[in-house]
Amino acid sequence: MAHHADLTRSGAFVARFELPPSGSGPLDGLSFAVKDLIDVAGWTTSCGNPSWRNSHPPAAVHAVCVEQLLQLGARCVGKTVSDELAFSLLGQNHSRFTSPGWWPSPCLTAMRALAAVTIRMV
Repeated sequence: MAHHADLTRSGAFVARFELPPSGSGPLDGLSFAVKDLIDVAGWTTSCGNPSWRNSHPPAAVHAVCVEQLLQLGARCVGKTVSDELAFSLLGQNHSRFTSPGWWPSPCLTAMRALAAVTIRMV
């Protein structure tokens, strides 16, 4: 399992937090991260854009996909970087510029977060 510092240094996360599962099922013991385009109750979905983040309130409820993952036993470990307003396939986010560490673009850091979750590093 990766250390919290390694994941923080990767630049893949815009927010690290822990949401425990709300149920039990085939995903018991697994974790997932949510791209910053998907609502998580209590967190503002910025869509990779600071103006959007500053002009919208935190989500009142989880998106259906988040709720389903939690109900099936997975835990949520945070929100990952998104291309600004999901417009780019190149990882270009002019609001965030580049991520620190090994990966030069937010898109690649988001893929790194996905890979970390997939191989159970988080």
